[in-house]
Amino acid sequence: MPVRTREGARPVRAPGASVWGNHEQGDEARGAPSSATTGRTYRARGLEPRRSYRFLVVVAALACVAVVATNVLWLRVGHLRTSVIDANWEFSWSHDLDTALLAIGVYASLVGARANGPHRRLWSATAAILALFVLDEISAFHGQFGNLEKLLYAPILAALVVCVWRLTAGTEERAPVMWSLVTLVFAFAMHVAGLHLLRPIGYATYLYQVAVGFKEGTELAGLILLVAALWRRAHAGRRAS
Repeated sequence: MPVRTREGARPVRAPGASVWGNHEQGDEARGAPSSATTGRTYRARGLEPRRSYRFLVVVAALACVAVVATNVLWLRVGHLRTSVIDANWEFSWSHDLDTALLAIGVYASLVGARANGPHRRLWSATAAILALFVLDEISAFHGQFGNLEKLLYAPILAALVVCVWRLTAGTEERAPVMWSLVTLVFAFAMHVAGLHLLRPIGYATYLYQVAVGFKEGTELAGLILLVAALWRRAHAGRRAS
């Protein structure tokens, strides 16, 4: 408690009282937020990206489930005829959405490359790799590769991993990028070896087509997370420049 030595004198703080309390009272008197209020503000700002990324994870998971569900529906109801929901077909709805996301990723990377930052070369390399994947998706060349031949993509994917990992170093986008890379590596493993190992079970079986759904679904989920992170990182860099 403050103790007055004489009438009108400044209060002397009793032993054990916190000096920070004086600063807070002074700040509040001047209309400035207290340290407690500021701390709450910083915590609230820190929660906003986490909430947005949690939402993205939910969207990515739902997209993966949707691919599996529509592929099973194609097998059960479509009787192997309705190609738009057939995840095996190179121009199914999931493949088309992959292509659109890759194109958005190219645009975001070009935005990052135009910003006056230290990572222009990384952004340019990322744009070139994603553009190559766009061309691959929209051409019939994509379907001509066999399982083991898809290993030719491995060096390109490794270069993409290095680029996005360095672009998001020390940023809030590192977490979604990490999960996107996990799902994309799983999808690539399913493309190369997973389905090949399941082929003896039979093409027109639920187990095989569920595996196809997971192969394409995890690819779509990974691209959702990856492109969203690149978009946010690129526009943050442009605002900073």
